[in-house]
Amino acid sequence: MNIIEFDTTDFHLNMWVIYKNKRCYVASVNYVERLFALIDEKKQTPADEWNWVRCENVKLAGDI
Repeated sequence: MNIIEFDTTDFHLNMWVIYKNKRCYVASVNYVERLFALIDEKKQTPADEWNWVRCENVKLAGDI
């Protein structure tokens, strides 16, 4: 995902992305830094276990 795609994406609950050929759930988004907080599956996960990655490193995977 490039910066323009990030800036125009309608973020919502139940978002998934592909990161390193793996489908990950988006736990949170940092709009200022254009970061995604990723977790392996949709479940309650402590924030210190979130994997923060740049938007350029992911592709949208759709909803489940």
